[in-house]
Amino acid sequence: MILFVSLMAAGCLSLAGCGNPMDRLTAEEAITEGNDHLRQGDYGEAVQFFSAALEKEPENVTARNNRAVALIALERFELAYEDITRAIRDGKDQRADSYIIRATLHRLLKQNDWALADVNRAIQIEGQNPEAYRARAGIHEAQNRPAQARRDLQIADRLAAQRKR
Repeated sequence: MILFVSLMAAGCLSLAGCGNPMDRLTAEEAITEGNDHLRQGDYGEAVQFFSAALEKEPENVTARNNRAVALIALERFELAYEDITRAIRDGKDQRADSYIIRATLHRLLKQNDWALADVNRAIQIEGQNPEAYRARAGIHEAQNRPAQARRDLQIADRLAAQRKR
């Protein structure tokens, strides 16, 4: 009797209805929640919400990209690499942000040549993306190429100013 009253108080009409609260969210709602946790720096919670979205929509590139970002913040690089590489592979449309995320991961792993290849691909896809030029500037800086870094930062600043208009 006590169990039944507790279940009723929790809003569960049957034991089956008392599952994980994330199960009741749509993929988009889970992504929104995950993004909120990501912005707050609560990366573990963010991963859980993005995972819930991916259970519903395994091909959702936004959920996969954002989960990779949270995993990078948690220094779970191997899982992040799997996610971001799958996002790139499975994405029906090539997305510059996926390549920028993977380039960031490569930089953290001191794989600057791979990072440069990914950021160059991002620029091929979306040549007006200031974040891609900033990422490439960081790679050039790490490779002791200050002139190229300055050039890319100037392009990034110009593109960012154009976006504000």
